[in-house]
Order: sequence, then C-alpha cells, then structure tokens
Amino acid sequence: MNRHVWLLVSGCAWAVMMFFLFQQEVRPYFEYQAPPSYRQAFSRQTAAEVQIRVIYFARERIGEAETLSEPLPGGGARLRSRMLMHMKPFGLPVAMEDDRSYMSTDVRLDGAFQLAESRMNGQLQSIPFQARADRQGDKLHVVFEVKPLFKSERLVEFPEDATLSDSFNPYHGGVKMTEGRKWKMKMLDPQTLITSAGKNGSAIVERYAAVTGRESVTIKDREVSAYKVVVREQPNDEERWVYQMWVDDEGTVLKTQSKFKALPFDIVLEEKRVLTEDEAKAYAWSVQPPR
Repeated sequence: MNRHVWLLVSGCAWAVMMFFLFQQEVRPYFEYQAPPSYRQAFSRQTAAEVQIRVIYFARERIGEAETLSEPLPGGGARLRSRMLMHMKPFGLPVAMEDDRSYMSTDVRLDGAFQLAESRMNGQLQSIPFQARADRQGDKLHVVFEVKPLFKSERLVEFPEDATLSDSFNPYHGGVKMTEGRKWKMKMLDPQTLITSAGKNGSAIVERYAAVTGRESVTIKDREVSAYKVVVREQPNDEERWVYQMWVDDEGTVLKTQSKFKALPFDIVLEEKRVLTEDEAKAYAWSVQPPR
C-alpha cells in the first residue's frame, strides 16, 4: 500500500514539475507568431516617404539615421536606410581619427510584397562588412563578408511572408499595434558575426517582440502616447531586453532604444514627410558614408 502511495505522490510531483517547466520554458515560444508582414506595411503605400531620425547617447547627439521607402512601378516596394554614429561615447578604442560607424541597407519587395533581395554594407568599429540575402523559394541564401578576414554563407528557412530586419533598425513600422501582440523576427546581425570572427556563427538571428502596453514618450518636446514594444533574445527572459520601441497609433516608430556594449542609446524620429515621384528620384541623402 505504501509503495502505491509513494508512486502516486512521485507521479503527481513529476507532473507538476513538467507543467511548470512547460509553462516557463516551452509555452512562451508558441505564443510568438508571424511578424507584421511587408504586405501589411507597404501594400497601401502610394507615394515615397522619408523618415529622418537622430541618435542620442546620454542626451548627447551622436549620429543620424534616414529611411526612404517607395512603391515600385511594376509592383512591390523598395526600402533603403542609412545610419551613421560616433563610437567614442561607448568607450571603444578607435584605430583611426574617424570614429564613426556606418551602415546602409537596400531591400526590394516583389509584386506580392515578399522579400526578394536585401543588400547591406557598412563599417563597424573601422571594420568594413557586406551582407546580401536572396530568396530561393522558401529559403534565403545569405552571404556575409568581412574582407579579407572571413566569408560566411548560409541557406536558411524563410517562409513566403517572413520579414528581415537588421540589428540597427529592428522594426520598420507601418503596421498598427495592439496590446498583447507577440511575434518572432529574423534579423541580420553583423555585430555578433564580426565579434565571433565568423566561427560557427550565422548572420541571421531570431528575436522575440511583444507589445507590453502603452506609454508616453517625448518627441520634439511634446508628449505622445504610444505602444511600447519590447524585444528579447529569448521569450522567457523577462528581465533583459535588447530593444525597446515606441510605436504610435498609425504604426510609425517614434523611438527605438538599443544597446551597444550593454550601453543604451536612443534613435528618435525627427521628421517624416511624403515625396513626389520626382523628389524621390532626385533624393539627396543627408547621411553619407565616412570618407
């Protein structure tokens, strides 16, 4: 009789432990669904749009970012961005007199508003890098190069409506948020690959975003109520974040808080305007690569 009781108690204890293990370690992964799609963000866009942002570290202006999105005549869309920022505030040794890091991206969406190709190039801590990604059916062929140090080439799963962002611009916006929404995002992360010198690393990482509620955020000396989005490396890591974003009711990203070497910095929307077709063709970028 005692043996049966012991087996029953042990079985119940094991079941309870498995339940809590599932709740803490497994269930969170199932709660994160597909990300806001390119179709949702760009299919209704009828004119080119530019967004200009300022980068702050401890309230000091250290850089600028610029994004230009435009519908294509044959269908689909093109999304280009540039970012330039000083690295001395983060306490890094700078090998050259110019301490700026730079990155540019060029993303093309096909007529179905699915990712067709992505190009990235830049300079991180005086190290030049290039990345390119091309769709091959339900996969993405990704090549990442740091010449002449290494070259990484991967073929990764990439469903039709999947989106690809980068570690400097984790979410492009364009989709209205709702409280409680959660999604997985695929990102090109040059910093992780460069610091690992390409060893057993991938240029693409997966992160987990969740709309945690609404907060007031200061934009150009005025308070704006926005949805707060928190991005984590793992869905069950409630204490640490890798990005925080504030998105207004129309889906525009007002502010992104990121980290470099565990130090937070802010990327704040300064200007947003619509361009005519001629203005888009002749657009002069204010963010230029270091020379």
